[in-house]
Amino acid sequence: DPNVTTSASNAVDFDGQSTGISVTGMSSQFTAFTAEVWVKPDYVDINNMPVLRLNSLSNQPATIFINALPDDSFSVGKAVAWFSVVGDNDNDLNHTDVSGSSIEHEFRTNLTDGEWHHLAVAYDGANTITMYVDGALETSDDSWPTYSGNISSAYFGLGGPGSSLGVHYSGGMADLRLWDHARSIEEINAGKNQPMSGNEAGLVGAWK
Repeated sequence: DPNVTTSASNAVDFDGQSTGISVTGMSSQFTAFTAEVWVKPDYVDINNMPVLRLNSLSNQPATIFINALPDDSFSVGKAVAWFSVVGDNDNDLNHTDVSGSSIEHEFRTNLTDGEWHHLAVAYDGANTITMYVDGALETSDDSWPTYSGNISSAYFGLGGPGSSLGVHYSGGMADLRLWDHARSIEEINAGKNQPMSGNEAGLVGAWK
């Protein structure tokens, strides 16, 4: 995309209006997966600002979003990450902890603090999907349906309701990685600051 400019530390800058990167012609079949990416959002004044969309899980688009939170006493100017598979039966990884209890907004990681943050979503191929932020557990759900992956394309900084691609990410993005298994928190922390050789076991793709 001619509107995408690189910045320091091999990041890509997205303008929130027209920029986005698409990767097509992929042919990766798997059930479990992990998606990792570094982000530094400029701002989040809308819901569902897309970071990464994978087409598809069981023929449904799967997306990592950043959401603005309501302006309650803990959440003014705050935005958090979440994950959704959108289709006939929508499933969202919402603001719950590993026990299923609601996480109050003040305990969620704020992604619009001007710092880089590492996001990782891991799905075990059965019923558990987990999100990590900066190498720490953010939220998890052990009651998801079983999805199969046949990833034919990926979109960075593009997404929207349903199958649309009309919403754009604003900010920096770097080192996106896709794996064919659910990585552990130990693996995520060991690798998130390290460059990839491209020969790592289970690595489907890596984009700087």
